[in-house]
Amino acid sequence: MKTVTKVTLTALGVIAVAVGGNVLLATQGPGDLPECDARDYAQHEIAAVRSLVRPDAPDSVTSANIAIDAPPAAIWDIVEHFETVWPASNPEHIQTCVVTPPETVHEDMIYHDVESVGGITATMYAHVYDVIPARQFRWKAIATYDLGLFDLPVRQGGTFRIEPEEDGVTLSHEVWFDFPDTAGGRVAEWIGRNLMSIDASAIEHNRVELEYFRREAETEASLKK
Repeated sequence: MKTVTKVTLTALGVIAVAVGGNVLLATQGPGDLPECDARDYAQHEIAAVRSLVRPDAPDSVTSANIAIDAPPAAIWDIVEHFETVWPASNPEHIQTCVVTPPETVHEDMIYHDVESVGGITATMYAHVYDVIPARQFRWKAIATYDLGLFDLPVRQGGTFRIEPEEDGVTLSHEVWFDFPDTAGGRVAEWIGRNLMSIDASAIEHNRVELEYFRREAETEASLKK
């Protein structure tokens, strides 16, 4: 069996780990993963993401928004369901598991997520905070992107907002990315920007989700008229 070296870029630099077999850039499917209630969650990773603080000036900030003809409460009734609606909102979502029930958005919620962004599989623990029902929630995460020969850790987060306007409602999702200020972090940032096109991929990923929420909310609103 051929042996290759898989490299993890960390805040401390570069750590090489020998693994057997050929490594391919491939994404997992839902059938490859254990059910949410059968998972063993890493408590040290949960503690790490809870203590993560959004930097004052992240390395990258992207935003996508969309106008919706539906009341804020109706939109919230859809987007608050993390284990059902969010996986359905984008084909790139592979699995979302809420670690701290209930599965609806709530303050201090922890969830475990596996998704594909720009064709690259990311696994993360995320912490939800600053929840204002029918208005917003924020999240922060430590994500690991599987680049085959490389595991790329990225600190990231976002703000999901439902904003009433004079002529309707604007739904937006702002996402930030941040890399360690180390040699390994600079390599990680170069890979993220040049090989993953992380900004453009994030915008497109979020746009697909927002379009799904708009269709669902406007359909639900029209049925109630």
